[in-house]
Amino acid sequence: MMLHISLVISLLNEKMSFRFSLEYYDIELKNGEAIIIPKPNLISASMEQMLHTDYSHSQIEKCSMNGVNIKCKYRYVLLKMWELYGLDNAIKRTTFSIIQQKIGLDNEEGYRWNEQLQISYRCENANKTMQEILHICDIGEIKMDIYIRLKNGSIIHYITN
Repeated sequence: MMLHISLVISLLNEKMSFRFSLEYYDIELKNGEAIIIPKPNLISASMEQMLHTDYSHSQIEKCSMNGVNIKCKYRYVLLKMWELYGLDNAIKRTTFSIIQQKIGLDNEEGYRWNEQLQISYRCENANKTMQEILHICDIGEIKMDIYIRLKNGSIIHYITN
């Protein structure tokens, strides 16, 4: 019997809960116990594995930050990360080029304006963008739960500590 549901496990004595989606897991019921099994193409990854993964031709399947689901585009995840960390902090610690003024494409090629944050930032490929996301997530202590479908069809899953 396979179930596809959301599951919340509460540890009563610790007053802590653990929430995750079973979309990428199967549940097998045996002898009254539920066994949670990652689907065959799901890889739970460490920070080190995430930093050494090739994200070219990949796609974010699902992402949440601090418990809030967000749009699944690398650029949007990065902008949300900078917003949560604080723009002043992000500008000081980012590996990206950020300018706090609108730059036209005529002036500097490769920059994109973000109206909400009021910044121009240099666009980078998925590999550099994901490295920046992980960097800001780490130094900003932002909780992230992300599923990425790689070009080989495998899904890599990462949850911050």
